[in-house]
Amino acid sequence: MSRFSIFAPFALTLVSLGFYATGIVALLAHFRRKNDPVDTLDSQVPVSVLTLIMGLEDGLEQNLRSLFQQEYSGPFEVVFCSNDRNDPGIKLARQVSASYAQVPCTFTVAAEGAAKNTKVEKLIGALAVAKYDLTLQTDANVRLSTTYLQNAVSEFFSSNADLLSSIVVGEGQRSFIPTERVGQVKCNSPDQRCVGR
Repeated sequence: MSRFSIFAPFALTLVSLGFYATGIVALLAHFRRKNDPVDTLDSQVPVSVLTLIMGLEDGLEQNLRSLFQQEYSGPFEVVFCSNDRNDPGIKLARQVSASYAQVPCTFTVAAEGAAKNTKVEKLIGALAVAKYDLTLQTDANVRLSTTYLQNAVSEFFSSNADLLSSIVVGEGQRSFIPTERVGQVKCNSPDQRCVGR
């Protein structure tokens, strides 16, 4: 038996523990961070909320309502995109949006073949009709807290990031329904500024 085969499992265990410890430290640093007050300039930035829909999902109506119930101090719009013009989820989104006339809302259908991945197809379709440069992408199976948009935009600008991503937290439903998001991951990129999941 070679020396490597004896120490390999031990070395791999140490490396794994190192990654685990780094994750714990990053998580603790995030939750210990002082919450800065929202900058009024940043909170006035217009945002397009791109929402990708595919069929009827558990809790869809409440999830859609959470998009329109955002306590955001600036202008925002909701853009729904599906791959199917007759998608029952889009039909429900139209009914829900009628209850929130104060929030501009657009519906679009993704162009077939725009990408190899249907989710990317929908994202391309939604971006094509978005009014604002700053975008937040979410799926229809995500239920947002009322302050999510305000907090995400504030975090995006206070960290001087070009991309902001959030971790989705799921609850025990019949199907996987993420609820509000917690924790942000930031990165800097020369590309278009996006707030996303």
